[in-house]
Amino acid sequence: MKDYRAIIHSDGKVKYQFPSSIRTSCKIDVFHFPFDSQSCRLVFGSWIYTGTEVNIVNKSATMDMSSYVDNTEWAVVRTDAMSVINYYDNQTYPTFECVLKLRRKPLFYVMNLLFPCFVVSFMAALGFVLPPEAGEKVNLQITILLSLAVFQLVIVNMIPASGEKAPLLGLLKKNPLSVKNRAIILMKL
Repeated sequence: MKDYRAIIHSDGKVKYQFPSSIRTSCKIDVFHFPFDSQSCRLVFGSWIYTGTEVNIVNKSATMDMSSYVDNTEWAVVRTDAMSVINYYDNQTYPTFECVLKLRRKPLFYVMNLLFPCFVVSFMAALGFVLPPEAGEKVNLQITILLSLAVFQLVIVNMIPASGEKAPLLGLLKKNPLSVKNRAIILMKL
């Protein structure tokens, strides 16, 4: 704990470094999932002490990423940092703002989600090429319909919840499902 004590300099500056783990949430846009990029804005400041009592400044225009541990799902594209002075009731309140730009690493989703979906969709298209005399055409189409429904459930579980926009991947997956439903009904007639 010795390294985390306040350091007081002779000119009156106080430097206080303390270990902390900060958990935050950011508004995300999943429309381009799994090829999406996100931007998260973090603001640090004091609402108790004014700028005459506490002055928060940054040392550089970027965040210090020396202790950053790589993430398997996200890559840090850019970090911006800036000091901002806010004015309330003729008082200054300095804040420190950080903007973290992230890009999702899509390989996992491509291999485990997109590739199987494209294979099943290709199989669905091949089902229309089979001649009507083939006895297994209806069974094939029903099996493909069930696999499309299962993939729709998998997609829902893999995509982060967002009430703003529906992911493009989910919208594209619903179209083959509805086409397949109509095709099976027409084959039965």
